[in-house]
Amino acid sequence: MWTHLLSTTIKQCALLAKVAEGVGGGKVAKMFADPRQFHICVYRALRYIMYAPRDLIIVSDTPNVDLLFLRRGEMHASCKGRLLFSISQAGMSVGERCMLEPAESELIDFDARSRCDVLALNRSDLISAVAEHLVPDHRVKLANDLFAEMARKGEQTRQMLKLVAANASGPDKDSLTTALTDIGEKLDALKDTQAKDAMHAVIDAEQVHFTRGSIVGIGIHSQRKGP
Repeated sequence: MWTHLLSTTIKQCALLAKVAEGVGGGKVAKMFADPRQFHICVYRALRYIMYAPRDLIIVSDTPNVDLLFLRRGEMHASCKGRLLFSISQAGMSVGERCMLEPAESELIDFDARSRCDVLALNRSDLISAVAEHLVPDHRVKLANDLFAEMARKGEQTRQMLKLVAANASGPDKDSLTTALTDIGEKLDALKDTQAKDAMHAVIDAEQVHFTRGSIVGIGIHSQRKGP
Protein backbone atom coordinates (compact mmCIF):
# COMPACT_ATOMS: atom_id res chain seq x y z
CA MET A 1 0.00 0.00 0.00
CA TRP A 2 2.66 2.52 1.05
CA THR A 3 4.73 1.96 -2.08
CA HIS A 4 1.83 3.09 -4.27
CA LEU A 5 0.78 5.99 -2.02
CA LEU A 6 4.29 7.38 -1.75
CA SER A 7 5.08 6.91 -5.44
CA THR A 8 2.08 9.05 -6.42
CA THR A 9 2.74 11.80 -3.88
CA ILE A 10 6.01 12.22 -1.95
CA LYS A 11 8.21 10.57 -4.57
CA GLN A 12 6.98 13.11 -7.13
CA CYS A 13 8.23 16.00 -4.98
CA ALA A 14 11.98 16.20 -5.62
CA LEU A 15 12.75 18.19 -2.47
CA LEU A 16 11.31 15.41 -0.33
CA ALA A 17 12.02 12.36 -2.46
CA LYS A 18 15.76 12.98 -2.74
CA VAL A 19 16.44 13.74 0.91
CA ALA A 20 18.92 10.83 1.17
CA GLU A 21 20.31 10.96 -2.38
CA GLY A 22 24.10 11.08 -2.42
CA VAL A 23 24.31 11.27 1.38
CA GLY A 24 27.02 9.39 3.24
CA GLY A 25 27.63 9.97 6.91
CA GLY A 26 28.59 6.64 8.39
CA LYS A 27 26.74 3.70 9.88
CA VAL A 28 23.66 5.54 11.18
CA ALA A 29 23.08 7.44 7.92
CA LYS A 30 23.46 4.23 5.92
CA MET A 31 20.89 2.54 8.15
CA PHE A 32 18.44 5.24 7.09
CA ALA A 33 19.66 5.62 3.50
CA ASP A 34 16.04 5.17 2.37
CA PRO A 35 14.12 7.33 4.88
CA ARG A 36 10.82 5.59 4.22
CA GLN A 37 9.42 6.38 7.65
CA PHE A 38 10.12 10.07 7.05
CA HIS A 39 8.17 9.89 3.79
CA ILE A 40 5.26 8.10 5.50
CA CYS A 41 5.23 10.65 8.32
CA VAL A 42 5.19 13.52 5.82
CA TYR A 43 2.46 11.80 3.79
CA ARG A 44 0.24 11.62 6.85
CA ALA A 45 0.63 15.36 7.38
CA LEU A 46 -0.15 16.39 3.78
CA ARG A 47 -3.30 18.32 2.97
CA TYR A 48 -4.82 18.16 -0.50
CA ILE A 49 -6.09 21.52 -1.78
CA MET A 50 -7.83 22.18 -5.08
CA TYR A 51 -7.64 25.73 -6.47
CA ALA A 52 -10.00 26.90 -9.20
CA PRO A 53 -8.71 29.12 -12.04
CA ARG A 54 -7.80 32.63 -10.81
CA ASP A 55 -7.78 31.56 -7.15
CA LEU A 56 -4.96 33.13 -5.16
CA ILE A 57 -2.61 30.47 -3.82
CA ILE A 58 -0.01 32.62 -2.06
CA VAL A 59 -0.22 36.37 -1.49
CA SER A 60 3.05 38.28 -1.17
CA ASP A 61 3.92 39.86 2.16
CA THR A 62 1.25 37.75 3.86
CA PRO A 63 2.25 35.23 6.56
CA ASN A 64 2.55 31.74 5.12
CA VAL A 65 3.29 28.54 7.02
CA ASP A 66 2.83 25.98 4.24
CA LEU A 67 5.26 24.49 1.76
CA LEU A 68 3.21 23.70 -1.36
CA PHE A 69 3.81 21.08 -4.05
CA LEU A 70 2.01 21.17 -7.39
CA ARG A 71 0.43 17.87 -8.45
CA ARG A 72 -1.26 19.09 -11.61
CA GLY A 73 -2.25 22.35 -13.23
CA GLU A 74 -0.45 25.63 -13.87
CA MET A 75 0.43 28.42 -11.44
CA HIS A 76 1.29 31.99 -12.38
CA ALA A 77 3.87 33.97 -10.44
CA SER A 78 3.21 37.70 -10.57
CA CYS A 79 4.12 41.03 -9.01
CA LYS A 80 1.74 44.00 -8.96
CA GLY A 81 -0.50 42.07 -11.35
CA ARG A 82 2.28 41.52 -13.92
CA LEU A 83 3.10 37.95 -14.95
CA LEU A 84 6.70 36.95 -14.24
CA PHE A 85 6.77 33.20 -14.89
CA SER A 86 4.62 30.09 -14.66
CA ILE A 87 4.97 26.75 -12.89
CA SER A 88 3.44 23.63 -14.41
CA GLN A 89 5.83 20.77 -13.68
CA ALA A 90 4.40 18.25 -11.24
CA GLY A 91 6.31 18.16 -7.97
CA MET A 92 7.55 21.76 -8.14
CA SER A 93 7.33 23.66 -4.86
CA VAL A 94 6.42 27.18 -3.78
CA GLY A 95 6.51 28.75 -0.34
CA GLU A 96 10.07 27.78 0.63
CA ARG A 97 10.54 31.02 2.57
CA CYS A 98 8.27 29.65 5.28
CA MET A 99 11.16 27.34 6.21
CA LEU A 100 13.48 30.24 7.01
CA GLU A 101 14.15 30.97 10.67
CA PRO A 102 12.19 33.03 11.46
CA ALA A 103 9.64 32.22 8.75
CA GLU A 104 9.18 34.87 6.06
CA SER A 105 6.36 35.62 3.63
CA GLU A 106 6.79 35.13 -0.09
CA LEU A 107 8.09 37.96 -2.28
CA ILE A 108 5.49 37.64 -5.04
CA ASP A 109 1.96 36.34 -5.64
CA PHE A 110 1.08 32.89 -6.93
CA ASP A 111 -2.34 32.16 -8.43
CA ALA A 112 -3.99 29.33 -10.31
CA ARG A 113 -3.93 29.75 -14.08
CA SER A 114 -5.93 26.53 -14.47
CA ARG A 115 -7.37 24.17 -11.91
CA CYS A 116 -4.46 23.33 -9.59
CA ASP A 117 -4.21 20.29 -7.35
CA VAL A 118 -1.74 21.06 -4.59
CA LEU A 119 -0.24 19.17 -1.66
CA ALA A 120 0.31 21.42 1.36
CA LEU A 121 2.78 20.63 4.13
CA ASN A 122 2.78 22.76 7.26
CA ARG A 123 6.17 24.02 8.40
CA SER A 124 5.79 22.58 11.90
CA ASP A 125 4.74 19.18 10.54
CA LEU A 126 7.83 19.02 8.33
CA ILE A 127 10.12 19.97 11.22
CA SER A 128 8.48 17.32 13.40
CA ALA A 129 9.01 14.67 10.72
CA VAL A 130 12.64 15.73 10.37
CA ALA A 131 13.16 15.49 14.12
CA GLU A 132 11.57 12.07 14.24
CA HIS A 133 13.14 10.34 11.27
CA LEU A 134 16.14 12.09 9.70
CA VAL A 135 19.78 11.75 10.70
CA PRO A 136 21.95 14.92 10.58
CA ASP A 137 23.31 14.36 7.06
CA HIS A 138 19.79 14.01 5.68
CA ARG A 139 18.69 17.17 7.48
CA VAL A 140 21.56 19.13 5.94
CA LYS A 141 20.67 17.77 2.48
CA LEU A 142 17.04 18.81 2.89
CA ALA A 143 17.94 22.30 4.18
CA ASN A 144 20.45 22.83 1.36
CA ASP A 145 17.91 21.76 -1.27
CA LEU A 146 15.18 23.99 0.17
CA PHE A 147 17.56 26.94 0.34
CA ALA A 148 18.85 26.36 -3.20
CA GLU A 149 15.32 26.21 -4.64
CA MET A 150 14.34 29.37 -2.75
CA ALA A 151 17.43 31.17 -4.07
CA ARG A 152 16.83 29.94 -7.64
CA LYS A 153 13.24 31.13 -7.60
CA GLY A 154 14.27 34.42 -6.02
CA GLU A 155 16.83 35.15 -8.73
CA GLN A 156 14.34 34.17 -11.43
CA THR A 157 11.90 36.63 -9.86
CA ARG A 158 14.50 39.40 -9.84
CA GLN A 159 15.50 38.93 -13.48
CA MET A 160 11.94 38.70 -14.80
CA LEU A 161 10.82 41.69 -12.74
CA LYS A 162 13.68 43.74 -14.20
CA LEU A 163 12.40 43.00 -17.70
CA VAL A 164 8.79 43.77 -16.81
CA ALA A 165 9.73 47.04 -15.07
CA ALA A 166 11.94 48.12 -17.99
CA ASN A 167 8.99 47.78 -20.39
CA ALA A 168 6.46 49.51 -18.14
CA SER A 169 5.64 53.21 -18.05
CA GLY A 170 4.09 55.82 -15.79
CA PRO A 171 2.81 54.84 -12.33
CA ASP A 172 3.16 51.13 -13.17
CA LYS A 173 6.87 51.55 -13.80
CA ASP A 174 7.33 53.37 -10.49
CA SER A 175 5.42 50.68 -8.61
CA LEU A 176 7.34 47.85 -10.24
CA THR A 177 10.69 49.58 -9.73
CA THR A 178 9.93 50.01 -6.03
CA ALA A 179 8.96 46.35 -5.78
CA LEU A 180 12.18 45.35 -7.55
CA THR A 181 14.23 47.34 -5.05
CA ASP A 182 12.41 45.81 -2.07
CA ILE A 183 12.72 42.27 -3.42
CA GLY A 184 16.37 42.81 -4.33
CA GLU A 185 17.17 43.93 -0.77
CA LYS A 186 15.54 40.82 0.70
CA LEU A 187 17.40 38.55 -1.71
CA ASP A 188 20.71 40.27 -1.09
CA ALA A 189 20.21 39.93 2.67
CA LEU A 190 20.43 36.15 2.24
CA LYS A 191 23.06 36.16 -0.50
CA ASP A 192 26.00 35.40 1.79
CA THR A 193 23.98 33.19 4.14
CA GLN A 194 24.23 29.43 4.21
CA ALA A 195 21.34 27.02 4.61
CA LYS A 196 22.65 25.85 7.98
CA ASP A 197 22.14 29.39 9.30
CA ALA A 198 19.01 30.44 7.42
CA MET A 199 17.16 27.13 7.91
CA HIS A 200 18.65 25.91 11.17
CA ALA A 201 15.15 24.90 12.37
CA VAL A 202 15.39 22.01 9.88
CA ILE A 203 18.95 21.02 10.76
CA ASP A 204 18.62 21.48 14.53
CA ALA A 205 15.11 20.05 14.93
CA GLU A 206 14.90 18.40 18.34
CA GLN A 207 15.68 14.73 17.89
CA VAL A 208 12.95 12.52 19.30
CA HIS A 209 14.02 9.05 18.26
CA PHE A 210 14.81 6.94 15.22
CA THR A 211 12.57 3.96 14.62
CA ARG A 212 11.55 1.55 11.94
CA GLY A 213 8.27 0.87 13.73
CA SER A 214 5.19 0.77 11.55
CA ILE A 215 3.11 3.90 11.06
CA VAL A 216 -0.54 3.40 10.27
CA GLY A 217 -3.16 5.68 8.79
CA ILE A 218 -3.57 7.71 5.66
CA GLY A 219 -3.14 11.42 5.97
CA ILE A 220 -4.09 13.40 2.88
CA HIS A 221 -6.93 15.67 3.96
CA SER A 222 -9.01 17.37 1.30
CA GLN A 223 -9.52 21.10 1.27
CA ARG A 224 -11.20 23.25 -1.37
CA LYS A 225 -10.19 26.84 -2.05
CA GLY A 226 -12.28 29.39 -3.83
CA PRO A 227 -16.04 29.61 -4.49
